[in-house]
Amino acid sequence: MSLETRLKTTMLSLSLDVGEELMCLIGVSGSGKSAILRSIAGVYQPDNGSIEIGGRQVLSTGLGINLPPAERRVGFVPQSHALFGHLSAGENIAYPLLKQSDLPPAILASRVEQLCDLLNLTDDLQRRPDDLPPLVQLRVALGRALVTDPELLLLDDPFGRLDRETRPVARAEFAELLRRVRVPTLFATVELEEGYEIADRVALIDGGRILQVDAPRTLLLRPVNRRVAELVRSVNVFEGTIARVVDGIATVDTVAGMIRTPQMASVGERVDLVIRPEHVELVSHPKDAAENIIAGEVVEISPHGQVSAVTIRVSAHRVDTTIQAYIANDVVQSSGIVVGGRCLFSLPARAIHTMPISPAS
Repeated sequence: MSLETRLKTTMLSLSLDVGEELMCLIGVSGSGKSAILRSIAGVYQPDNGSIEIGGRQVLSTGLGINLPPAERRVGFVPQSHALFGHLSAGENIAYPLLKQSDLPPAILASRVEQLCDLLNLTDDLQRRPDDLPPLVQLRVALGRALVTDPELLLLDDPFGRLDRETRPVARAEFAELLRRVRVPTLFATVELEEGYEIADRVALIDGGRILQVDAPRTLLLRPVNRRVAELVRSVNVFEGTIARVVDGIATVDTVAGMIRTPQMASVGERVDLVIRPEHVELVSHPKDAAENIIAGEVVEISPHGQVSAVTIRVSAHRVDTTIQAYIANDVVQSSGIVVGGRCLFSLPARAIHTMPISPAS
């Protein structure tokens, strides 16, 4: 799929391939996620582009091809869910099949019954959408999208209408359901956690462009540039210059001090280094065998469940910067670190990822 179209606040320009997988499209509001899904579904016409689904060309602005939604073999759950308030849950699910006049009633009823069993909707078939809890409404919308046996399923921020307490339950439920139905799925959301928990791959979109497509863990640990690192909340990003390289180990001069990391680079090259807070380690003594030991002042300790986010101020080249570490609460207590006190910490070389310097830097 390749698309190019002007949106209200940005220019959407991208290429994307979705295989036999659950792919999550993550981006802030206005980044172009909904326009992508609506273009695939056929309810929005991009200025330029082409889309293939299952080997069939459903859109080609150059060739004048633009199949209507009903002919694209796509199941689409929009943000609003778009359920018909005057129809029951069962009638909403069956609605797309009712347009197929040649479909025997017995087959229609059997298909709806199978989906209702799968989605745990048997007891809600006669109820109307306004009488259903939001999660059940979402199940009905998913059933309607699946009833035509689509080749591709599109979900546009499906959990956006659920409260914070219900969302984790819904994520776990839908992850299991989507793997059982085995339909290639493109899922759009603003929530990083949703992509990490349920997706096979994540496509990160920003300003109308796909910045990186990777497995969730790769996206977290190996962002391609500083902007991706920022979007996936990698708070520890340091700009530096390669000071020397010996046997494949580069020493990088950064605002946090000299940091050694495996890197094939040239002396003088500018790079960005990133390390996740969970990989920063406290050190009890400067002679420990830990790598990249740095001293700093603890400026904040913020408990979060079983771990604490420890923010440490360090100075190098007369410039202050902060590093954040996620440390188990029992380690925080046993180490005796306190706000205002000094501490030693390590940045393990194996956990440091080197990125090309961002143009904006």
